[in-house]
Amino acid sequence: RRRRRRRSCDEMLLNVSSGLGFFCAGAAFYHVVFALESSSVVFLKRRRLRKKKKREMDRVARRSVALRKGKDAIEGETHVRCRGGEEEEEEDKEDKDKEGKETRRLTTRRSFSRTFPAHGKNTALVIIDMQSDFLSKSGRLGQYYSRDVLERLEATTANVARVLEKCREKGFTIAHSRSHRYGAEIRRDLLNGIDVSMSSPIEGVDATYNFVERLKPKDGEIIVDKWTFGAFASTDLENQLVGRGVERILLCGILTNVCVMATAVQACDRFFRVCLVEDACGAFGKEKEGGWHDMAVTLINGPQIAKQNHHKSIGLYFGEVATVDAVVEALDGLK
Repeated sequence: RRRRRRRSCDEMLLNVSSGLGFFCAGAAFYHVVFALESSSVVFLKRRRLRKKKKREMDRVARRSVALRKGKDAIEGETHVRCRGGEEEEEEDKEDKDKEGKETRRLTTRRSFSRTFPAHGKNTALVIIDMQSDFLSKSGRLGQYYSRDVLERLEATTANVARVLEKCREKGFTIAHSRSHRYGAEIRRDLLNGIDVSMSSPIEGVDATYNFVERLKPKDGEIIVDKWTFGAFASTDLENQLVGRGVERILLCGILTNVCVMATAVQACDRFFRVCLVEDACGAFGKEKEGGWHDMAVTLINGPQIAKQNHHKSIGLYFGEVATVDAVVEALDGLK
């Protein structure tokens, strides 16, 4: 009887050991399979990411070639007169004085060698940070502005509205940026919990964080919410513009020396032609001393209009500069 009990105990222990062995072997097998699957997933994700990066680089490369060779031209496009392109040509003309003697006089003819091409099919108006916080005396930053600064920004708002109206009339792509970066502070709370990584709504965000009423976007226009100074680095603005066939940008907004300039540089890096509408931009600093606005405008197109430098690089390094009047006049010529 004792032997039978011992034998049954030995058999139970053997069964348990066998079961544990099978369990451990199965666990090890699944662990190996899981590890292989995980490594495969990581490998596939990395490969997809590399392919995506390559596609983006190829797309930018194609855009750079088109830009350099002027292949972005469109039939019926207009040309905006730009800073640094005004030339004077003297011409001899024969004339007669009161006594009937023939005389020669010099006449001056003006021409513009620097222009920015624009057309509704491939040009966008990009408006930077025209928000109540930055433009209103009741805004989070505007409340600290002097009366002189507020008056200048009111003039900027009026000029932006003028360009916006004309671009809408001519069927241009319109893009607006809102910034929740306030100096060194990022105020995501002003989004009121909205996930702007997918899309940005016109309404629903904090009231003074939103656009000034005069420049509110319309349905179908691009809106991006950014936390960087430039409008491209922290948003999908590039993809949205490219998706609508945009290759050229008319740029305006505030502040000229901060977010506007950063956007111009980032756009240039992505091989968009850029034209800054200088009197539709605003910044601080006393105008009689040049101010931050004038310094930024000089940095944006000074290097490329210098005769000894990149003066032939139309629309690059970092952009052309034009006035509201020049833009409106050129766009009036579009059918």
